[in-house]
Amino acid sequence: REHVQVQLHNILQEYDRDGNGTLSHKELRQLRRDGRILARLQVLDINMDLEDVLSLLDSLADSSGAVKISDVIDILSHLKGTAKASSVWNLKRSILKMSEENKQQNSE
Repeated sequence: REHVQVQLHNILQEYDRDGNGTLSHKELRQLRRDGRILARLQVLDINMDLEDVLSLLDSLADSSGAVKISDVIDILSHLKGTAKASSVWNLKRSILKMSEENKQQNSE
């Protein structure tokens, strides 16, 4: 599992065109054309549609619309199996909390 997360991190870094450790909305959307992403999600037993995963990740975006790659890996590491409504709700709350923390850090 950890090895797959490292692979996923490396793939995400390929899409980080400016090398700042974040993915813009556009860079996130480009992931849907990369079969390696879906394959890694399946190995991690994440049984969600890729579009749903990308929408979930979009909600992590800071005020500039970027998502930290480390946050993406963290969120994906908490997903497993078919997401149930309660799991998605709890995850969404966690994402909102992370988003607020990111906004506070960016304003300092």
